[in-house]
Amino acid sequence: LTRLSQSIDSHGNPRADSENPAQGRRVGVDFHRTRDGAGPLRGAAAGRRSAAGTPALTRGTERGDRRLGGIEAGAFERVVAEQAPVVYGKYQLLELLARGGMAEVFKAKAHGVEGFEKILVIKRILAELGENPQFVEMFINEAKIAVTLSHANIVQVFDLGKADETYFIAMEYVAGADLATVLRRARKYGKALPTELAVYVVSEVAKGLDYAHRRRDADMQPMHIVHRDVSPQNVLLSYEGEVKLTDFGIAKARTTVPEGTEHGVLKGKYAYMAPEQARGGEVDARTDLFALGVVLYESLAGVNPFLQSSTYDTLKRVREGTAEPIRSVAEEVPEELAAIVHRAMSPSPADRHENAGRFYEDLIQFLYSSGRRVGAHDLSNYLDQLRAAAKAPGPKSMAMAEAMA
Repeated sequence: LTRLSQSIDSHGNPRADSENPAQGRRVGVDFHRTRDGAGPLRGAAAGRRSAAGTPALTRGTERGDRRLGGIEAGAFERVVAEQAPVVYGKYQLLELLARGGMAEVFKAKAHGVEGFEKILVIKRILAELGENPQFVEMFINEAKIAVTLSHANIVQVFDLGKADETYFIAMEYVAGADLATVLRRARKYGKALPTELAVYVVSEVAKGLDYAHRRRDADMQPMHIVHRDVSPQNVLLSYEGEVKLTDFGIAKARTTVPEGTEHGVLKGKYAYMAPEQARGGEVDARTDLFALGVVLYESLAGVNPFLQSSTYDTLKRVREGTAEPIRSVAEEVPEELAAIVHRAMSPSPADRHENAGRFYEDLIQFLYSSGRRVGAHDLSNYLDQLRAAAKAPGPKSMAMAEAMA
C-alpha cells in the first residue's frame, strides 16, 4: 500500500517516474490488480477477500494484520488520511470529507478501461452501526429511493455495495459547500446571502422536490416519496452555481416502507420539521414544503425561527407551529416574499402550497416581478466572493481558508 501511494500523486493519478515514464502506467495496471488480491498490496497490506468475496482492506501493525472495518474507532479514517489513496472495494478513497454520527463520507475515484476515471463520493456506514439491522435497512432504503431519481437538482446515486463488511453508497461528487456552511460563513464575514440568491437556491430545491414527489415506479404508480429531512445541511451548492438536494436517508416511499410501520416515528432535524412530523403524525409532500419554507426563512433572516436552547423547547415550538413573522426579524424582506414564506410555513398542511411546483412558481414570479432574476452564474460569483474573503488578510483568514479548502 505504501509503494502504491508513493506511486500515485495527490489527485490519485499514476505518477510517472522521470527515469521510467512507463512506470505510472504500470502502477495504474497494478492498482486494478489489487482488487483481485494481486499486485502491490500483497503481504501486510494485502487486498484479501472476505468470505463474501469482497476485497478486505488490511493494515500491518505491531500486533499484526487487522481489518480496517472498525475494530478500533477511527482506524479506517487514519489509514485513508495517512496512506491515501486506499483501495476500498472497486473504488479508490482519496480523502475523508466528513464524519457524522451514522456514516462517513469520502472523496473517491472509480477507474475503467483506457484510463477512464470518475471522481465521486463514497458514503460508508460507520462500522459500529453495521450490526444494527434497522439502520442498515434505512441505509439501503436511501439507495433504493435515490437511485430512481435522476434530476439536475438531486444528487445522483450510482451504486450500493458492501466492502470490508460495511455497506456503502457511491454518489455524485459536488465540489462546493452545503447551504448551512455558506450561511455560517456569510454571517462570519459580513457577506449576507442576497435576497434574490436565497430565493433562487430555494426555488431550485423546490424543483428537485417537485420531481421527487411526482416520481412514478415502473408500473406508473406514484411512489409518494417524502424527503423528511430538508435542511440547509442537505442542500449542496457547487462552485459552478448548481443547487442539489441530497441525503434521502430517512425518506419515505410507498415501495420501501410498509403501510403503518412509520406512524409515530420521529425522524429528521427538529428545527426544520413540520408540526405534523414533530407530533409523529402522517407526513406527505407538504411536510417537505414546510421544511423548505423554514430553510427560506433562515436564508433571508439569518436565524431559524424554531431553534431554541434545548431540544425540548425546540420541539415544543415546532409542534405549536408558531414562528415570529419574518418581517419582524428582517424588515428588509419584501411583503410579497414574506407572504410566500408565511404560506409555506403554515401550521396546517391544507394552507400550504398544493405542491412543490406551485412553491417554485411563486418564487420565480417574485424574482421576475421584482426585477431580481438571477441564475447559476450569480450564485457562482457569490461563492467566489465568499472564498476570496477567506484569503483576505486578517486574523480570521487562515481559519476560513482552511475551512474552505
